[in-house]
Amino acid sequence: MKPVYLIVFLAGIITINNKLVAQEYYQASVRTKSLAGITACISDGWSVFGNQAGMIPVNGLESGISCSNYFMLKELALKSAFVALPYDKNVFAVSFYRFGNKDYNENKVGLGFSKEIMPGFSAGFQFNYLYIHFPENDKSPGDFSFEGGIQYHLNQNLVFGAHYFNPFQSGIKTASFKYKIPCLFRFGTGYRVNETLFLACEFEKDLQFDIQTKFGVEYKCTEHFWVRGGLAGNPELYSLGIGYSAKRLTTDFAWQYNYRLGNTPSVAISYLFR
Repeated sequence: MKPVYLIVFLAGIITINNKLVAQEYYQASVRTKSLAGITACISDGWSVFGNQAGMIPVNGLESGISCSNYFMLKELALKSAFVALPYDKNVFAVSFYRFGNKDYNENKVGLGFSKEIMPGFSAGFQFNYLYIHFPENDKSPGDFSFEGGIQYHLNQNLVFGAHYFNPFQSGIKTASFKYKIPCLFRFGTGYRVNETLFLACEFEKDLQFDIQTKFGVEYKCTEHFWVRGGLAGNPELYSLGIGYSAKRLTTDFAWQYNYRLGNTPSVAISYLFR
């Protein structure tokens, strides 16, 4: 195996073992990256990669793209995209991400759905197909998985969310080994202190690891500008980010730091069509 492919493969194993990957394998939402990976109680179009129940606020055709450069290595780039479309009180979405380079990459295609069951309470689910491309193989092995979640807004200021990913513990079988897909459960809560300050925390449980605790804060400086930050334990992770919205266009930047592996910068752009 060429050195560059070996680097990508080993780095992927390291990140999985250190729980830096969240959501499915990797986080695609740059806003959640800014909040140390909190997803269960977050509501926006990017929730298609986190808690699908959070897509309910989407009020028009919305699409977005994001890119992350794990540990400042171009071989560990994560590229993602989504399209979400509301209909009545439902939201449908398709999403995709790719981690790696053209020779070795890990991919996920998802078809998601969310519905407001009653005022303040929503649920969502998504069917995924995950596959891996190896440079020495003509075919890319893959497998299907499932995820879903709920959100409950007790009032305008307090929200609870829960999400699970791959509860049936699917895995991708190759000729030489089985690539385990993480089985994750999350519970989070968010509290809007006032019109400018939002606080959130989340507990994540991977069946193979201890519980990870995350804390995040989002501050709205102006009508169009946000500053965010977060931290997580087990392992230690620190994050910072900013967001800017101008009319229908929203741009987010994030920077995560892990004391063992280094820095991960991310950027995302989304557009709301009406």
